[in-house]
Amino acid sequence: MPQREKAGAATFDRFNFQYDWALYEFLEQYKEDRASIVFVEFHEDVVFSSSLDAAEARFVFCQVKAGASANFNKKSLVKRVKQKPSVLGKMFTSVGDKRIAERVDKVRLVATGGFKLELAEKGFQLEEIPWDALTPETANEIGAALAAELGTDCALEKLHFHKPRLAELQHRRTVIGLIADLISERVPNEGGNCQAIYLALQDELRRKGVVTWDYSDWESLVRNKGLTGQRVDALFEQFASSDTAEELLSDFDYATADLQFEPRERRKLRHAAQTYVLNTLDGGSLAHLQVRGSICRHLQSDFPLRLSVEHLTRLVDACPDVARGQLVDRTSLTAAYIIEYLRA
Repeated sequence: MPQREKAGAATFDRFNFQYDWALYEFLEQYKEDRASIVFVEFHEDVVFSSSLDAAEARFVFCQVKAGASANFNKKSLVKRVKQKPSVLGKMFTSVGDKRIAERVDKVRLVATGGFKLELAEKGFQLEEIPWDALTPETANEIGAALAAELGTDCALEKLHFHKPRLAELQHRRTVIGLIADLISERVPNEGGNCQAIYLALQDELRRKGVVTWDYSDWESLVRNKGLTGQRVDALFEQFASSDTAEELLSDFDYATADLQFEPRERRKLRHAAQTYVLNTLDGGSLAHLQVRGSICRHLQSDFPLRLSVEHLTRLVDACPDVARGQLVDRTSLTAAYIIEYLRA
């Protein structure tokens, strides 16, 4: 049967591509030991930071445009429709609003459709076009249009135009493939569930809440909103290089069968348990570690000699607010309590 509504699916895939591109780029940096931290916010903006130290951090600000088949040219980059901001106008306004403009080393427009811009040196196909590679005529035309739109000059020397290496089709599979390559390089004699690691890393990027650029909140921003190279290290070391997580999930499967959950419910619980286990490995976010701590304390206060459905239901009904705030459905809470019972 043909799909009746395609627009929603296309929008959702563009949204997914933005996250996959951010993860792909970060893992490529990680592969070269250059990864520090990446944030994703407001669907389009991806920000890479050079350091976890607020005093030393320098930023690369990216806006990802996926799904368009046409190239961006000098006119479409600054085109305004019904007085809405142009593509470049929106980018530079957004950077300025974050109060980190002086720390931004690069403003990067990432477009799957690519760019059709006049270059000063002919005959080159560049993956990334720096501002100073444009002809003076093209640069002047774009600069004048932006100045008229924003009422001020922009740091256009920081602007780069980037066509991503990550293809729009099967982008998820490509990222999982990169994770497999990293595992084979770093722990060649061990296996690992690449898809499970991918899901855990994506969860780090998709953490809910408004990202603030107030420097007083920098430590909280790093802990709760970003994906760090340290977190990738922890996942690889503790999941890819050992059987601990897989053994725990195997015990979980046995426990849910023993508790006589229906097969469909067991599959849902297994998926939730896998996410919870990966999120609560060492190196996880402060929020997840707080959830784990609250569940462990609650479980210890009412620890059963043998876990039953009735006891599990009572525990979930009375779970701490911090756990209920992060694990938003009953399946996730149930899975978390079973995992911590098995870990105890």
